[in-house]
Order: sequence, then structure tokens, then C-alpha cells
Amino acid sequence: DRFILIYCPSRSKRFCKTSKAKWLVLIVIIILLLSNGHILYGYEKISLNINDSHHLYDCNIRHDNVFYKSFFNFYDSYIESICFVLIPFVLMSLCSILIIFQITGTRKAIRHNSRTQNTRLREKDIQLCCMLIGTSFAFLFLCLPAEINDIFNYIGHERSCYHWFRKVILMLMQQIYYAGHFYVYTLTSQLFRKHLYAILFARCHQKYINTRPILSGITDQRS
Repeated sequence: DRFILIYCPSRSKRFCKTSKAKWLVLIVIIILLLSNGHILYGYEKISLNINDSHHLYDCNIRHDNVFYKSFFNFYDSYIESICFVLIPFVLMSLCSILIIFQITGTRKAIRHNSRTQNTRLREKDIQLCCMLIGTSFAFLFLCLPAEINDIFNYIGHERSCYHWFRKVILMLMQQIYYAGHFYVYTLTSQLFRKHLYAILFARCHQKYINTRPILSGITDQRS
């Protein structure tokens, strides 16, 4: 959305709409469901009969399903690393670099008489560049280790307590990055804050408007 807003400002209102965003989210959900739908086939409810009195169940791949186990390990390590980490990082970095070049070129083309204004614009450009580059590398540093860990586990077939502990820590790093987007957009985007405020407080304001005539009628009757 930022790339379209910078390079195609006249078309940004056409593409950056709520309806377009809903369709894109729906398309992404369908793609993720199709790409991960094999889990519904490969994972099964397996009974773990420790003794006759206790029946435990686990959702996992059966030991005799060797084909799907090897396919899932390959998909979880290599395919996800390429599709969900490397390709998004390349796209994010490319869009960020093009945005930086476009903004710096526009700033050079415009001549300002005030030096203080030049200084302020330069500071904003530096902040924007740091934010765009930092977001791309934060995605790489927080998401790529989990995928690299899956590749090493696929090669070494490691299944120990340390393996699971390391996997959980690296997955938490991924979730920290995704959760951090909310704070980044809240701090940097005024439009995002406006819509967030409308979503959070519109219902409360509507309830207040609906209950206000009732309260005023009660007070009129009492008076």
C-alpha cells in the first residue's frame, strides 16, 4: 500500500480501498488453506494406550505413513522458508528501496528557501528510511531462524527436549514480529489510528446516542 501510494498516487484511491483489502485478505486465506490443507489428510488422531485404565490421544503423523512424513518435513523446512520468508523479504526490501529512491529524488527536485525546513525534511527522510529498512530486516532476523531450525531438524532428524524448546522459542520470535505490526502501524500511521479509533469507540458512541433519549425522557418525567 505504501509503494502504490508513493509511485501511483492517482491510482492509490482506486486500489487502496476497504473492499479491495477484504478481497485480498480473502485470497490470502484461500491460498493458505490450499497450501496447508494437506495437514487435514496427513495428521490423524492416534491412540496412545499406556495402560487399560488411561486412554490418551495424540494428533500426529502415523509411523507407517512414511511418504507423508517425508513430504511434510520437506514442505515445513524448504517450501515454507522460500514462500513465507525469502520471497516476502525480497518484495519488502525491493518496495522499501524503491520508496526511498522515489522520496529522495523528489526531495532533491524541490528547492526550499529555508534551511530549517530542509533539515526537518531530511530528518523525516532518515526516519522513514530507517523504519522501512528496519522493518524488512526485522522480518528476516525474527522469522528466518525458525525456518533454518526446521531445515537442520529435517537433515539431522533431531527429536529431543532441547529441539522442542528451541523450536518454541523461535516460533515465539515469529509471533513477536507479527504482533509488533500493530504497534508500528499505531505509532506511524495517522489513518490507521483514525480507523482503529472508529472501530473501538464507534459502538460505544452509538450506544451512548441510543440511550441518551431514554435517559432524557426519564429525567423529563421525573421533573
